[in-house]
Amino acid sequence: MTLGRRPAIFFDRDGVLNVDAGYLFRSDEVRWVPGAMAAVRRANDLGFLTVVVTNQSGVARGLYTEAEIVALHGWMQAQLGEAGAHIDAFYYCPHHPQGSEQAYRVDCDCRKPLPGMLLRAARELDIDLTASILIGDSPRDITAAEAAGATGYLFRDGDLSTFFNALLVDRLRRAKTVCVGDVMLDEFIYGDVNRISPEAPVPVLRTDRHRSMLGGAGNAVRNMAALGSQVTLLSVTGDDQSGSAVAELCKALPECDAVLLREPGRVTPTKTRFVAHSQQLLRADRESTAPVSEALLGQLLQGFSESLKYASAVLLSDYAKGVLSGSHASRFIALARDAGVPVVVDPKGTSFARYSGATVLKPNLRELAHAVDMPVDTPAQIEAAARHLAESAGVPWVLVTRGPDGMMLVPANGAAAAFQSLAREVYDVTGAGDTVAAVLTAALGAGLPIRAAVELANIAAGIVVGKTGTATVSLDEIKQHLRSAQRPAAESSAHDDQ
Repeated sequence: MTLGRRPAIFFDRDGVLNVDAGYLFRSDEVRWVPGAMAAVRRANDLGFLTVVVTNQSGVARGLYTEAEIVALHGWMQAQLGEAGAHIDAFYYCPHHPQGSEQAYRVDCDCRKPLPGMLLRAARELDIDLTASILIGDSPRDITAAEAAGATGYLFRDGDLSTFFNALLVDRLRRAKTVCVGDVMLDEFIYGDVNRISPEAPVPVLRTDRHRSMLGGAGNAVRNMAALGSQVTLLSVTGDDQSGSAVAELCKALPECDAVLLREPGRVTPTKTRFVAHSQQLLRADRESTAPVSEALLGQLLQGFSESLKYASAVLLSDYAKGVLSGSHASRFIALARDAGVPVVVDPKGTSFARYSGATVLKPNLRELAHAVDMPVDTPAQIEAAARHLAESAGVPWVLVTRGPDGMMLVPANGAAAAFQSLAREVYDVTGAGDTVAAVLTAALGAGLPIRAAVELANIAAGIVVGKTGTATVSLDEIKQHLRSAQRPAAESSAHDDQ
């Protein structure tokens, strides 16, 4: 993802937006592909540029004129407008080397499978091609996309909106993320309670099973790995049993390269939860919170610098356990900025100025209130506090997680966007913040615009709180949610694509 430039969705026209009817130039012969208008509208809403790139050799063959193509595209734009959608630009190639019209009988660089139309659009619209997508119905479309540095997807038939949603989710696999932060061990001790202790007025837990999982930055990494993203974890543990358990759990993660430095005398942060009948009775914590040594920090920074050569996004997962203490975070952010890699920060503490230069700060409501010392009781107050944080911390975006009230995305400049909670049932919020940070980072690393990244993170949060413990979310679960959400919308706006 190139910071400051926008990704685009390139649509081939015939066979993708409208049913391929041969040499089409009359509006009364247009039949929209099912879901086409909804797909364009969704791309608009998520912050993509939308661009049509279409071969129109009918001009070179003398079947119709360029003016008739332009008129047809104007009609299509009007139709899309009635459905709340728009195309940002139409590009067409009127040439063909065997055309009957001499003026158009040329070997050009714009006719797909050559990438000329995409390259021209990138120049004129300032498009980030590496983060862009072309949806076509022919192998020549895919070849053109690859030649331009974009990714092509072959659409054969069906509902284009459903196809678009699925490919967006699948894009998460493309992310190459680096997570730096405080890794922890989450322990769960389960059992039954049938009596009160005679020694004190506390329940007696008869234990029957024990489970250990990665927590903190480790839980964020678990979530990235569950999405199929490649992830590198850089952290510090103690030279203790919990540190060894963390290392073994990291080895079991697919697509995960864990660089865990062990510091003698340090206690690996460990949270032990005692649970009976799905109810947490007690949590016991063991941890060290002192800043890691300068020597270990230097090793982490060296490893981070190497990882940035391949990274598409960075997550700093700060749990105030020593890895990102004080000025440590700013040193990682500076390296990432120099490499042009976006940085998401899951922050802690009250001084967020040390995260200056990051791309997104993701505090929850309590963290936001403490950081800016402002009220956060109403949406207007939350927006004002988040905007103040964005300005004072020097970051372009603040994403505030609001528990049952969803999320709010607030830019330093521009309108805020609210995302309603999608949770149907809430069983356990443990680790939900890690899931949000992980999906947000992976989505940005996959080249998705910020609104699309937040939407996917919000969906993931709604899924994960319906599970117990520090859980993860799969691509299939996100796709299933999108399919379920699409059905009522499709029923209420079926006329859009008729």
